[in-house]
Amino acid sequence: MKARSLEQELESIRNDLNSGDFPAALTGLKRVMSIAPFARGAQFLLGDYFWRRGQLGRARTAMNWAAASVPDEPEAWENLALLGSMRGELVRSAIEYRRAVINGANAWGLLAKFPTSRQ
Repeated sequence: MKARSLEQELESIRNDLNSGDFPAALTGLKRVMSIAPFARGAQFLLGDYFWRRGQLGRARTAMNWAAASVPDEPEAWENLALLGSMRGELVRSAIEYRRAVINGANAWGLLAKFPTSRQ
């Protein structure tokens, strides 16, 4: 069997996450993190995995690494802003939201993703 490239492995993990196959995604993440823990996209997918599993503190840590590795990538900052909002870290979330917009995120599209409070 031919070895898959890192990009193919990351795409497979992304597909597993999107289909809800968390055990397969975790297996792929362990494999990728053992050979290329700081590869572009690896930390982002790790954060996505934790987010989907409800482990928001771990998701934030991984997303921080993702944002630090590619600071001009708006998606990393968008996710940090959304995580901050979900965790009640509003000032931090506003700073990350601004960083996402500065790096090219659609401001209105991002605002639409934020959870709303209904009291």
